[in-house]
Amino acid sequence: MGFIRYCNLPDMAEILTIRFDPSVAVEETSLRWDLGGSRPFARAFPADKLGRIMPVSIRISVAALSAACAMSLALPASAQTTLEISVYHNEQDNFGDTMRWWIDEIAARTEGRIVIEPVYNGALAKVTETLDAVRDGVVPMGIGLASFMSGAVPALGYAEMIGGLPATAEDASAAFVEIWPDVTAALEPQGVVPLWGQTAFGTGVICRDGFLQSAEDWQGQTVRAAGRWQSKQVEAMGASPVPIDTGEIYVALQNGTVNCALMNPTVTAALRLYEVAPYYTNLNLPSNIVTYMINRDIWNDLSEEDRAIIEEVSAEATVRAVPYIMEKMDEQIAAIEAGGGQVHVGTQKETQAFLDASLPIFEEIGAASGDVGISLEEKLSVYW
Repeated sequence: MGFIRYCNLPDMAEILTIRFDPSVAVEETSLRWDLGGSRPFARAFPADKLGRIMPVSIRISVAALSAACAMSLALPASAQTTLEISVYHNEQDNFGDTMRWWIDEIAARTEGRIVIEPVYNGALAKVTETLDAVRDGVVPMGIGLASFMSGAVPALGYAEMIGGLPATAEDASAAFVEIWPDVTAALEPQGVVPLWGQTAFGTGVICRDGFLQSAEDWQGQTVRAAGRWQSKQVEAMGASPVPIDTGEIYVALQNGTVNCALMNPTVTAALRLYEVAPYYTNLNLPSNIVTYMINRDIWNDLSEEDRAIIEEVSAEATVRAVPYIMEKMDEQIAAIEAGGGQVHVGTQKETQAFLDASLPIFEEIGAASGDVGISLEEKLSVYW
């Protein structure tokens, strides 16, 4: 898909970097003014997504767009770059806490040159579509889950798996530093730059009718799973996986579309899933890499100084986020119980039975994931 990137004005000499793709119809072009900054911001979207992505946008001709961007000549050299980031979760989710710190730090350290605006609840792009949306420039930044990127990037299957990452905050923090070059290498061909990430702890399964404590309990259940490899984990336990977007899980459980959902305490509490599925079996396992990424062309258009600042803050964000989410896990478990949910903490035997059923799936990921996958397996397998 062709797109028009934002009007870039890092200094008076470099006026515009607007790309016109003849395959993009004039009526698909949208413009809005960044009123909080000092310049226009322009992008092109498929016509059927304009209303959802930019509800206040106006349609204009290519000539009018060029004229509007040309007005940037009169703007100061310190023009602000405003980047929206597509956020799949709501504002109450603890995954957003470190993200907001990260956003504030970037604004402060760049002296307001880089402003990141979070847009919650998948309003810009569903979590299942975020990788494509960021790659194609539909959104400049987004949060991708390994679960919904491993189809295009098989090596990320290790991170998608429940139990694929270390189960303690200390080990997970060390692992993130070690594997991040591999995550970057895996996503680079997709046209995105991963900046930092965090993971979920205390992953288990939440159900409408009872706990899943044994292989027999899993038999015949319909279970929401996030991605290809988690679906295979569900199948290995004798249940039927169902892919459902994060924002649709509550209704799916409420209506009985699924009986259960693979879930973590943070999302369970934020979405109040315990109201419709009050039985949470906590397997005490980590799952997924929550990846904060930016379109590569937009990244390259930022100044070297600002990229260095963003990289610095991003590295600090990962260090903060991993132990923070672990600390919040007990708080969210308590919130589930306070809201009327019941929590069963899986025994070592129950957790090991789940992991044993998953081991052949790790081997399958390795066969599909190439050199990057081999490197990730070497670094993560010591924790399995």
